This record gives sequence, structure tokens and C-alpha cells, in this order.
Amino acid sequence: MNFLVRRVTTVALALTFAAGPALAREITIDAHLKRFSGPRAYAVVYLTTPDGRYDRTLRLYGMGQYQADLRDWFRGARRAGINLRGVTGASAGSGADLKVSVDIADNLIAAGYQVRVDTALEGYGAFSRDAVISLADPGAVRGTALVDTLDVAVK
Repeated sequence: MNFLVRRVTTVALALTFAAGPALAREITIDAHLKRFSGPRAYAVVYLTTPDGRYDRTLRLYGMGQYQADLRDWFRGARRAGINLRGVTGASAGSGADLKVSVDIADNLIAAGYQVRVDTALEGYGAFSRDAVISLADPGAVRGTALVDTLDVAVK
């Protein structure tokens, strides 16, 4: 029996090291907001699976009670069990650059995970999927509401 346990452990370790370490690449994200008047905007930059299911929050701009206006992100984050009470940050002004730099695993990039930006502005509305781009095909896209451009680079 002891021989069998040692043999299974040896095989498991060999398979672990044969797979190699999980590699990640630096992703830089720059969401440039359009110029607008009025209060500051709420925005969230987050990662989804290729089919649009929430994966993780990369950066949140805006505090407290208005987070629920970022509907797609809010719904996904709640389903994932994230405690949103502790997730806060400053909202974004007119023409702001929302910059994020993060390491993402190569397998998620190859699978086509998406960077999404949701925005909301008091008096103007909430805009789910304001800008969306696949990590498998990075570059720049135009936003549909408050986001002017979303530029994603994989280094």
C-alpha cells in the first residue's frame, strides 16, 4: 500500500511539473472618456469569459450607492459573492483616462476573455458594455456612450 501511495504521488508530481508554470502577460488598458458636463461618472473595468460571464473586477471608479447602476458588472460581482461594501474609489471626470495595468494568464488571453467597461452618469443613464474588446484580438475600439475609446495592449 505504501508503495502505491508513493507511486501515485510521484506520477502526480511529474504531471504537475510537466505542465509547466502558468504564464501571464502584462495587459495595459486605457479607457478614454468623452467630454461631458455635470457630475462625475461611475465606471468599472472588468474581465469576462468569452461568453460574457463575469470573471473579476480590474478597477472601479465610483463609490457606494451608485455601484448598482453599473448593472452587468454589479450582477456578475454579486453572483460571484464579492463583498461590494469594501470596493470603493474616486469617480471619473469629463475626458478622464481610466488606466489599468494587470497580469493576465496566457490561457485566458488565448481563450478570448474580454475587457469590458460599464459606465453611468447621473441624469444621463447607465451604459452596460459601453466598450468591449477581446484579449485574443487586442487594439482599440470606440465606446457606445461615455467611453470615447478603449485601447488594450498585450505585452
